[in-house]
Amino acid sequence: MIENAKVCLYPKNPGEVVRILEQEGRRALILAGGTTASQVRDPGVTTLVDITRMAPPTDALTHEDGEWFLGCNLRIQQLAAHAGLKQVFCGMLCDAALSVGSRPIRNAVTLGGNAVSVFRWSDPPVALLAMDASFDLVGPERERTLTADRFYSRHPRRILKPAEILKRIRVGVPSGRHGGAFFKFARTAFDLAVVDVAVCLWFDSDICSRARVAIGATRNVPWLSTRAARMLVGKRLEGKSIRAAARAAREETKTADDIRTGREYREQMVEVIVRRTIERAGDNALGV
Repeated sequence: MIENAKVCLYPKNPGEVVRILEQEGRRALILAGGTTASQVRDPGVTTLVDITRMAPPTDALTHEDGEWFLGCNLRIQQLAAHAGLKQVFCGMLCDAALSVGSRPIRNAVTLGGNAVSVFRWSDPPVALLAMDASFDLVGPERERTLTADRFYSRHPRRILKPAEILKRIRVGVPSGRHGGAFFKFARTAFDLAVVDVAVCLWFDSDICSRARVAIGATRNVPWLSTRAARMLVGKRLEGKSIRAAARAAREETKTADDIRTGREYREQMVEVIVRRTIERAGDNALGV
């Protein structure tokens, strides 16, 4: 509960948001889906900045010149159900969106809030990292674009500069033979992830030419297993190379105990889920 919030502002565009954040500083809190704001207990917050009334394309999902543009106010449920995105990397981003809680939660959560206020167990950021998405940011000085690798090199709240906000996310449409898959391992369908894995594969004939293996729920932000990717590149996708990649991912995992599971069990499940997700991504590529 934000007890000291006295004012709620409704900016019409990202530029207005930036100006408000410049003026209010730490006193301002951005409000979109409300799921993150509901957890805030900072008594210093006095101004709410409701960005849900910003004009399109902040809530739009469009395709142009080989890229999908995903507005920051896009609801996760819209993302999960979008027919066009189901054709990109075999619908892995849609699958990740569909893994977010229940439908009422997905109708509330925005893509921008999920991407920026990322939690250890957040699902879509894992897929965005594997897909090598780009993040367009707006700040007081200029606009800039960060790769997913840079955006999730630390927590995004530490990456964003003062008064800087996420405007949209861009996802490229791959060409040639490729495959993708997302796999969430949790205790129940609506529970938070124990392990999230997203894999994107590119092929030259039957040889893997490029791979991105992203893992979530083991650290504070999703991360890429570069060792797992190296075990796949230049090889046929078969049992030996897949098992080697899965073992490499487990060895590269840094995690800890939590209320859901212990460290050793989560490490074991990283190996299992990475193997299954690579297999699924390879199977999905067969028809491309």
